[in-house]
Amino acid sequence: MRGWLLRHPWATLAVGSGIALLVGIAIGLSGSDPELEDARTELEQTSAQLDRTRSENRRLESRLTAAEDRIEKLSARGEVPDFTGQTLAEAETNEQVTLYEWKIKPRRQISDEADPGTVIGQTPNEGKVLAAGRSITLAVARKPPPKPKQWVTIRTLTGSGGASKSDQFTIPRGSVRIVYNMPGEGNNAITLYRAPREYVDLLVNDIGPTSGKTRVYDPGRYYLDVMGDSWTVEIQIFKRPT
Repeated sequence: MRGWLLRHPWATLAVGSGIALLVGIAIGLSGSDPELEDARTELEQTSAQLDRTRSENRRLESRLTAAEDRIEKLSARGEVPDFTGQTLAEAETNEQVTLYEWKIKPRRQISDEADPGTVIGQTPNEGKVLAAGRSITLAVARKPPPKPKQWVTIRTLTGSGGASKSDQFTIPRGSVRIVYNMPGEGNNAITLYRAPREYVDLLVNDIGPTSGKTRVYDPGRYYLDVMGDSWTVEIQIFKRPT
């Protein structure tokens, strides 16, 4: 019975009105108090049922309207705008995105040609017709990761023709090494001095071609006293390249 009433709200009103009329007639025809009280009780129950039916009908109508609006939105289609050059926040609040309830999916991509957070590509492309509720993938620029530390040459020294002294050079703080290459067949030797004339260490003393590297731990001004037909020395520091 309740289901029928929900499906036929106007009939419900008519039934309620008829019941009320019958009860009124019954009350007019009857003179006994118990019958009058019963009629009043039945009238109140019918009126309450009618109010509940009206309330349920309004709720159903509201749900129906919401469902129709949702179907209309989901069946809508629109042209995808051009997001390139915008920030991710601007793309997410774009008027078309809001209207068609498109879902923005960012994909971070390394780029040194655009500011971090800037859209540099999109799928679908501009002008593509897209149904409501679908997704748009945006390529968003991000900074490249810092370059890994490596040995970087900060000074190169060369010489030839037997004994010679190098120009002075500075050993900075941090991890520093001296890399040498001496291809001559004779006696090859490298002595490290702290300027102006403080002996530090005999780095190389070999007969014939030799090459290698050695660490220097104390910062300061230095020079090399070299014996060899030809030689190349690189002063290197362990850091991130610029």
